[in-house]
Amino acid sequence: MRLEFPRQVTICESCAREGFQSEKDFIPTDKKVRLIDAFTDLGFKKIEIGTFASPKAMPQFADLFEVLQRIKR
Repeated sequence: MRLEFPRQVTICESCAREGFQSEKDFIPTDKKVRLIDAFTDLGFKKIEIGTFASPKAMPQFADLFEVLQRIKR
C-alpha cells in the first residue's frame, strides 16, 4: 500500500480561541494581544483568536473587538 501525502498543509493556531474560553479568570486584553502577536511573530499565517458569541455566554471574548484592533496583521 502506497501512502499519498498532500503537497501542502495548513497549520492553524487556535490557542487564543480554544484556550481562552476555558479559563475561569478573565485574561487581560494586553496579555491576549501579546500572545497572539507572538504567534504571528513565529510565522503562523492563520490564527483563530475568538468567537462572536455573547459576552454572557463567553466572558473571555468580551474584549474581542479591542483585541482585533490591536493585534499585528
